[in-house]
Amino acid sequence: PSLFAPFVFPVYVSDETYKAKTDSIRRSFKPYLHYNENRNKEIINILRNVESIELDTLNDITQKQIVRDVAMHLTNAIDSVYSLGVLSDNDFKKMKTRKTKQVYLLYDKYTILQPFDTLSSVTSVRQLISDIEMQMLQKYPKQNEVIRQLSTLFHSKKNIRANIVYDVSFNKQMLKDALSGVIKTNGMIQRGERIISYGELVSDKKYDAIESLKQEYQTNDSVKKNRFLTIGYAILIFIVLLMIYIFINNHITDISSVTPHLSSLLLISVFFFAAI
Repeated sequence: PSLFAPFVFPVYVSDETYKAKTDSIRRSFKPYLHYNENRNKEIINILRNVESIELDTLNDITQKQIVRDVAMHLTNAIDSVYSLGVLSDNDFKKMKTRKTKQVYLLYDKYTILQPFDTLSSVTSVRQLISDIEMQMLQKYPKQNEVIRQLSTLFHSKKNIRANIVYDVSFNKQMLKDALSGVIKTNGMIQRGERIISYGELVSDKKYDAIESLKQEYQTNDSVKKNRFLTIGYAILIFIVLLMIYIFINNHITDISSVTPHLSSLLLISVFFFAAI
């Protein structure tokens, strides 16, 4: 004989399948980073101010030209890496440890998907400044003091800061939303539909259907048991109250004399059955 569906029920995926799907989402999840567009302008303005301050301290025209050349190289390089995105050292290290390949950059009005290896850390920006400093020292070997002084100002902590931020709570919510899209069912079995025939090989799909039917029976049995218990408690309470009423009606003539005791008895009865 074949097994037919006695009623309509959903086919639940196995715990292993569900876990595999959620694990896959976690592995492929791409972090979201908030991009601070104003930070780029702030950084460039600060660097230009540094250049102006340095120029004001010089009287030699040649030195001023050298400062402008060095500052231009530094500003262009820093502007280039900041346009792609600069992370704090801590966030950069965490993402690199997780082997992150792509990230979403959240701008004010749009979002883009960007390769992680195009981003920089604050430390790597400082290293870039040091590399340009060495290039400029080779280009202007007689201007060591001026070049190093300008480079030191560019290196300042207040000047080199992250312009993209990893928001932990925001990413947790995005991951939660992605996981909520994983459903625990895989279709429906209609009443009277053949689930499996006698002697037929049990495939994964049919096994899930059989297990789902078993789960539905167990759920329905549990609901029925709870319903019967509730009805039984109601009957017991009714019998107790009926017995109290019959006793009072047959044996007590002055109801006012036993009212306090009666109230206590009723209260105890209610608490007793509530505890059950």
